[in-house]
Amino acid sequence: MLGLLAATTGLPWLAGSSSACSTDVSARTASTTRQDTVTSPNELRVRRAYDDPEPTDGTRVLVDRLWPRGLSKKRAALDEWCKPIAPSTELRTWYAHDPAHFEEFRRRYHVELADPERAEALQHLRDVAELGSLTL
Repeated sequence: MLGLLAATTGLPWLAGSSSACSTDVSARTASTTRQDTVTSPNELRVRRAYDDPEPTDGTRVLVDRLWPRGLSKKRAALDEWCKPIAPSTELRTWYAHDPAHFEEFRRRYHVELADPERAEALQHLRDVAELGSLTL
């Protein structure tokens, strides 16, 4: 889903509120240390939730409606879980990762992101990105 978010929302423009995302998943103990080691401020990265955390990740946010199977909260080392940004179950099911559906998926996903709750969550991610590196 992260790749779809990046491809459909133009995430490079993220840098530019109150959080609609959950911060209850944080099992990280070195958040400030990790952020301090970032070499490129305001870098946006898209990685798999199963990838091991890296010192350059900055703020780590899961952008999916479902928790990754078999992944503990501690191992995920996430700062937030931002469910509202993920495409709806109906849209994901319709899309089925069929490249022929991508343009219509993109159009429908933009419509979903206009929903007030989702727009608030997207703005929250923009705000986080302005503060430093963001890994989705």
